[in-house]
Amino acid sequence: MLTVKAYEALAVLAFSVALLISRRLRHDIVGVITALALVALGLVSPSQALSNLSSVAVIVLASAMIIAGVVADSGVLDVVGDRIASRVRSGLLVIIIVLLISLFSSGFVSDVALTLMFMPLIYSVASRMKRPASRYLMLLSYAAILGGRYTMIGTSSNIVLEGLWTQRFGRPLGIFSTLPVGLAAAVASSFR
Repeated sequence: MLTVKAYEALAVLAFSVALLISRRLRHDIVGVITALALVALGLVSPSQALSNLSSVAVIVLASAMIIAGVVADSGVLDVVGDRIASRVRSGLLVIIIVLLISLFSSGFVSDVALTLMFMPLIYSVASRMKRPASRYLMLLSYAAILGGRYTMIGTSSNIVLEGLWTQRFGRPLGIFSTLPVGLAAAVASSFR
């Protein structure tokens, strides 16, 4: 039999999921509302709710999102896309170049942030090639996910893993600790 606290937690979870599905509020706002509800119901202490904000993973991901937003808004990638598309005539080769750039870059920027950052580049290239951008956006996300595996900062799961490793063993992993496995996975997945 579930306790009252368990039912309260399930209710908050259901409410949060409903808000996310409805898309009436941004996901970050839903997260803040959820945290406040958990604190208000006494399910989580205020210090527990705020403790994750000091996590290395949260700080790195937030920083990466800010950098990606600035780069995307600057228009630099639009210029890069125009230059690539104007010099290379084959549409397939243009997309391969863009995807290889994103595959390499995602090792140093969060895969989510990189996908957001490279979306204007995909729109620019697709527009220049007179093709729908939707044909290339999923490819972009796959390239960002696959490439992010070869460094410790390329994906949120590796950042969390590195934090847990440091906590457990008292020493950090090197930035390229996952290079052999991540690179092999990226190459193997590219040929599927």
